[in-house]
Amino acid sequence: MQVKHILCPVDFSDLSAEALRYASGLAAQLGARLTVLYAEAFSAPAYFTGSELAQLEQQFRSSFRKAEEALRGFTGKHAGDMPDVRVIEGLPVDAIRKAVADTQADLIVMGTHGRGGLKRLMLGSVTDRVLRESEVPVLTVRGGRTV
Repeated sequence: MQVKHILCPVDFSDLSAEALRYASGLAAQLGARLTVLYAEAFSAPAYFTGSELAQLEQQFRSSFRKAEEALRGFTGKHAGDMPDVRVIEGLPVDAIRKAVADTQADLIVMGTHGRGGLKRLMLGSVTDRVLRESEVPVLTVRGGRTV
């Protein structure tokens, strides 16, 4: 398998920074492109009035721009050359699938907390869902080692 494009979803955690460093190094070694993705869902409460919703949407657009700036800073700190960065509004798993299709990524590199049992059941796992649902290979990074 030849890897031409790597997608690295991040959540600004230390673990995602480690996955980003790994993805960046791997992209450099393979001569592959790297796209770094941050996704956040926006959902207004049903009881908001029209004016409250308009104000909330304006705040969201402002925070979206700040997220792009933060992602560029985070990426610059943890990945050598500045790869493509994308902030997508949506649930993380859906956004990752969409980004894979949009960028034609052929590998996903992402961190995993490695939770099991009740913690995993209670918190869910974006990485677990991506592993199960992805049509491209997924390389997970867990606390200083790959799994």
